[in-house]
Amino acid sequence: MEALWVSRLTGVMSKLPSFFLIAAVCLFSAPPDPKYKIKDGDAPPAEVNQAIRALLTEKSLRIETASAQLYLEFWFVKAPPAESASPAESGATLALPHGTLLGVVRVDKNVNDRRGDRIAAGLYQLRLSFHPVDGAHQGISPQRDFLILTKLSPDSDASAKPSFADLMQQAKQASGSSHPFSFSCWKQDQEFSPGLRVEGEADTALHVRIGSLPVVVVIAGAHVG
Repeated sequence: MEALWVSRLTGVMSKLPSFFLIAAVCLFSAPPDPKYKIKDGDAPPAEVNQAIRALLTEKSLRIETASAQLYLEFWFVKAPPAESASPAESGATLALPHGTLLGVVRVDKNVNDRRGDRIAAGLYQLRLSFHPVDGAHQGISPQRDFLILTKLSPDSDASAKPSFADLMQQAKQASGSSHPFSFSCWKQDQEFSPGLRVEGEADTALHVRIGSLPVVVVIAGAHVG
């Protein structure tokens, strides 16, 4: 039903004059989320491996709550690898190798991941992964792309592209459980505007360019189902 509605809406919008088309895009764009705000932050922390630190943006994207308390702080890579012609994984949106390093994140207290699991405060590296196609992961997101959190050490090779099994092993060391900490993400191919947006009914998403790559990262809100 939703797909049919979107199809009909797209067909109607294609026939509108440009003025009304712009208005319709604004109407149906995800609204800003007043619960959080973005500020420019600091340089990458000294705790990060020097070789990886050199790849990161000079200033962070600092996400704070409405009361100005730190929530998350991201340093994304300045230049991710070039995408291939199409994603290697079915159901993925990012055409990058599995395990690609995309950044570092500082997590403050009271932050949960996509499963609703509390993430221990600290610094983590962010590597791209794709959730398995199996019954346990059915319906968790429209796309398979996720950012997996790993410890700074021993994950210190920026050029490494760990396999799914190897990355999950590293991630479990960070989470201390059988499931990794993760943030849902996807490539935003259409109408991209940087900032924080409400996605769906209750999710908050960061719309950001990693290098020239337009990406959306869900930073708050848990999958229900």
